Amino acid sequence: MRIVNVPFAFLVAIGVSSTLFAPGLSVIQARPQDPPAQPQVKPRREVPAARYSLQIPPAIQRDEILRYATILKLDEMQMTALVLFYDEYRENGEQQRSELLAPLWERSIDLAAERSAHREGLEAVAYARDVADLMRDARLAAADLAKLDDELLGEIESILLDEDQLPFLERVRQQRQRIRWNEFLSLYRMGRIDLTLLLSGLPELDTLGESAQQELDELLAAYDRDITPLSKRRYKAVVKITLEVPVLKAPFRMSGADIDPEALEQLSVQFEEVLKKVARLNRAHIRPAKRIHTLNRQYLASIVALLPTPAGVELQRRFREQAYPSIYPNRFDVSDLLRASLEVEDLTTDQRTVIHATLVNYTQRNEQACEKMERRYQSWLEFMAEKGQKPRDKVDAYETDMRRFDTMRQEAAVNAIALLKATLLPPQLQEIAQMMLETEQRFLIGEKDREWRLLHG
Repeated sequence: MRIVNVPFAFLVAIGVSSTLFAPGLSVIQARPQDPPAQPQVKPRREVPAARYSLQIPPAIQRDEILRYATILKLDEMQMTALVLFYDEYRENGEQQRSELLAPLWERSIDLAAERSAHREGLEAVAYARDVADLMRDARLAAADLAKLDDELLGEIESILLDEDQLPFLERVRQQRQRIRWNEFLSLYRMGRIDLTLLLSGLPELDTLGESAQQELDELLAAYDRDITPLSKRRYKAVVKITLEVPVLKAPFRMSGADIDPEALEQLSVQFEEVLKKVARLNRAHIRPAKRIHTLNRQYLASIVALLPTPAGVELQRRFREQAYPSIYPNRFDVSDLLRASLEVEDLTTDQRTVIHATLVNYTQRNEQACEKMERRYQSWLEFMAEKGQKPRDKVDAYETDMRRFDTMRQEAAVNAIALLKATLLPPQLQEIAQMMLETEQRFLIGEKDREWRLLHG
């Protein structure tokens, strides 16, 4: 018998996960084991049937239309007309959405119910094509529903009597387009973040002066122009991945133990070519997504500079927690505690100097660790988004790096608290005792949820 050396990734792809395989050894079928008995538990409530996500964008919501009204600077009469237009849009849209989506959801439920069935070869290809057809039809339905949005925006355009309002309508159209495109998920999450949505409802935005508001409007108009075409590129690339990749991989779903070694070797070569094509498709989505992330960071800094401090801090928090959920919120952050310590009564000049230096030093060390974590997290997402795989050695290296950087954040916080306790007198520490307790409780939570967040954030 001829022994062949086949890449392990190919064996996993074709379903040889229950085999022992190593260079120099033949493929040996492992003895099947009976699945563990499952306890019979009576359900308390009916569980909705599983289904494939069609990723259909939601209709324009009330808070969204109010945001558009603010952008357009509608007067009272225009707002009255907008309410009528919007009510008609909702009424007609709900009926049309139901007619378009009901049969798609039925197909989705039927396909999801068959997902766990074992398929090989042509059966696997046929199933993958059925799913692709469903997703393709869902895109056509989404395009039909988008026409309702366009009709509503056209009606809004008819009441814009001031020519100065028309440029703002283009921004509204661009924002709505991005909402539709960003509904389509992808592993590289940074490409779906939209600063205009993060700005919604920020505190003190209404307090901006006329000059600052005009500057912010101009900045956001430039942001819309820069981001919208990239968002469209990202969306088209992700749709292409969704429709093509499962069909490309489907022919390789088979039992490796039943294949002639020479045929197995030939299939592995073909599979490597498929992986290269998948990587090219993935890179076509990563490129615009990375550019969006870069522009988001650049515009974020410019926007924050225009905002009142509370609004700027909140915007940065929202962005960080969406872009880097494995890293933020930082459970070991003691910035607020150190700032509160500067407000303690009867601080001497020496105490104030030490606490201020502690805050500066802590902020620098914490930001350095956070930046390392952000870069490592981003590179990890890029790797997974391109390769579509998580090799064990790569996972281990990622986990090790992230734990090390997170420990740097923790050590910076612990050292800052130690210096603070050594600087303040007992009566002064009592003033911040509750805040100190809450900080230490957050530390415990940070220790417990660190492992889950690093892997699943």
